[in-house]
Amino acid sequence: ASRSPTSENKKSMSNARPTITSADGRSSLSVRSAVQLDAAHHDQDPDRGATDFRRGSVGAAPNRETAAARDLSDGAYFGRARVGYEGNLTRDFTYRVLAEFGGSGTEGPTRISDFWLGYTGFAPFTIQVGAFSPPANMDDGIGVESPLSIERASPAELSRTLGGADGRIGLGMRGNGARWMSALTLTTRTVNDAEVFDSQLAAVGRFGTLLATSPDYNLHVGLNGTYVFQPPDQGSTAAANQRHVMRLRDRPEIRVDSTRLVDTGSIDTDSGYVYGLEAGVNWKNWYLQGETFRWEFERTAATATLPDPSFDGLYVQGSWILTGETRRYDMASGAFQSPRPFVPFSSAGGFGAWELALRYSHLDLDFHSGLAGTAATADAIRGGVEDIWTFGVNS
Repeated sequence: ASRSPTSENKKSMSNARPTITSADGRSSLSVRSAVQLDAAHHDQDPDRGATDFRRGSVGAAPNRETAAARDLSDGAYFGRARVGYEGNLTRDFTYRVLAEFGGSGTEGPTRISDFWLGYTGFAPFTIQVGAFSPPANMDDGIGVESPLSIERASPAELSRTLGGADGRIGLGMRGNGARWMSALTLTTRTVNDAEVFDSQLAAVGRFGTLLATSPDYNLHVGLNGTYVFQPPDQGSTAAANQRHVMRLRDRPEIRVDSTRLVDTGSIDTDSGYVYGLEAGVNWKNWYLQGETFRWEFERTAATATLPDPSFDGLYVQGSWILTGETRRYDMASGAFQSPRPFVPFSSAGGFGAWELALRYSHLDLDFHSGLAGTAATADAIRGGVEDIWTFGVNS
């Protein structure tokens, strides 16, 4: 007996990914991977910061991270090493399974980056459930294959980790039209969080619009925010002021060394939130983007006599593509993705696309910190102030 060619699965390369599609075109499976190997050398004065008391990575002296910050380690590691697959099921369902073998300063056992199922039957909206990265801000919308710098800006990273980040378990809805995008996700813990008595509960939202567009330019504006209704519960055995705590901390934007340079320490919290304003524009082969963020925490009854702390951060980044391409604006993600080279890199003489990139980020995790060298007051949070300039060449 012979088999009709139309009943066989189709094999192809879709977006440089090996793909198998069912004969009826309703289901597919594509192999997906993203591997980024980072290396760094730090040139610093080990005596600077010898009396640093503002970082909140608190603990019994000597403080490991305070000491380590004075002599950051050199070396190389896989910032990301993700392998998995994605595709469609019976037309209306999408899925992705992605494992992470690397990690920013956390290389170790394999972790789940994505494990989710989506339903697209309510176009233009998609319902998504499982472990994924909910849209949290504009920098978060730039795909890991399209970064302007090695890592996201620290303020954007702290915004996304409050209720988002990779492997976050949640239920959400996202959608987009010709000139708008939106997303709202109810989230709990990430699959990689340490075990707690009760997981946190948060809502992560983002809305953006293409305010102006033409063949030469795109102007995006938007807003985003995360509200934590229920911080993680450490259980009834924890002290009253340590049962519901939240913490803001981050490594520098080159993460070969895992030391956190800014850290608020644990904050007794009844609820907390972050909101951000975002804008980005490209004009031909020029690109500019920025966001500003504000974090606020409401204390529990155990520390209600202390004022509620707040923190701020922002970043501005831009690029010039020497070879004339443009960063592609994607309405679904509300972000500018990497350019497609006019002449792809090849042994036949293609040199690809080349981009000069610049970023400045500012993060202030101090609250009522007082003067340097003085004792901290009861309401003081000495998380540190971080200013980072990043210059890069991308190809």
